Amino acid sequence: MVVSCQTYLSAVAEAADQKAEIFKWAGDLSRERMIGDHVLVATYARPEKTKSGIFMPGSIQKEDEYQGCIGLILATGPSAFVYDGQYRLVEPIEGESEEDYQARRAASVPTVGDWVLYRPANGHGIALGQVACRVFKSECFEMIVSDPSKYY
Repeated sequence: MVVSCQTYLSAVAEAADQKAEIFKWAGDLSRERMIGDHVLVATYARPEKTKSGIFMPGSIQKEDEYQGCIGLILATGPSAFVYDGQYRLVEPIEGESEEDYQARRAASVPTVGDWVLYRPANGHGIALGQVACRVFKSECFEMIVSDPSKYY
């Protein structure tokens, strides 16, 4: 059985508050628990008309379902983005105080509700109802994005 995410993608693409729309479609996730350092991300869908006035064909949104590289973090596992002795999210700078390091590290750790950039092939694609999602290990994210519509 194939689940179509097209209705969801269109609703999110046209929503004034895309984060709220994604969380609405995802529903209550309080009973779902991510394991280890895994992160659940909902795929961002580009609107039909960009901020610069370019119209995108409907096929672009369908492509975003599979090839989109920006998404919204919906849930994180208990050890996501935690230094384990091997993977270090932020390297300390020589001479930097512990307080400054911790502040810089905190600013670079993605949390639920953040837009993130990733390589789609690094995640496992799933549909949560009609929500196009991917599950990643926490080290797969490349950047926290302030406005996903600025990318692509």
